[in-house]
Amino acid sequence: DLIKVDVTSNSPEVRQIMTDHSIVGPPTLLFFKADGVENPSARLVGTVTREGLVEALAQTQVAP
Repeated sequence: DLIKVDVTSNSPEVRQIMTDHSIVGPPTLLFFKADGVENPSARLVGTVTREGLVEALAQTQVAP
């Protein structure tokens, strides 16, 4: 599932989400494994290249 949070509003709820996930600012992409745990090595911050996104997705895939 995809969850998208617009952090530009800077509301208390958004600030809490950013704090909970150690997000400094946008753009930040977090990838979670099937068990709901973030894969920190796949996290992307800043400008995302196609290659970077493909690599992050590959790192997060879990074998069946």
